[in-house]
Amino acid sequence: MCISEPSLNLDLPLTHTLQWLKLRFSTLIWMLGRTFKVLREFRVFEPPDSPESHSGHEGLQVGLPACTKLALHHCPTEYHRVLACSNVQTLYWDNHSLHAFELAVFNSFHDFLFNLSCL
Repeated sequence: MCISEPSLNLDLPLTHTLQWLKLRFSTLIWMLGRTFKVLREFRVFEPPDSPESHSGHEGLQVGLPACTKLALHHCPTEYHRVLACSNVQTLYWDNHSLHAFELAVFNSFHDFLFNLSCL
């Protein structure tokens, strides 16, 4: 299923009721600037876009205030910049494309983890 990028002025009812979401090979662009108020578990598998492709949406994030389980499978390490999820209690992150130690990326990811209220 392909989800297009709706206008931010359009209210999507699923942002108010969705509790579990698994995206496989799907873009996050349609989610930017929206808050998923009751989403508790969010899994992303190999998204086709990268944070760099979000340049037209600079500063927008995906609000996940109720999210306690976050899984990022084969996602770019920069994805933490677009996910606002301060209540995560279970984090799964694998990135098989990361071959070298990239200090800047890990420092940025450390800052993301530091800002989680549960840690």
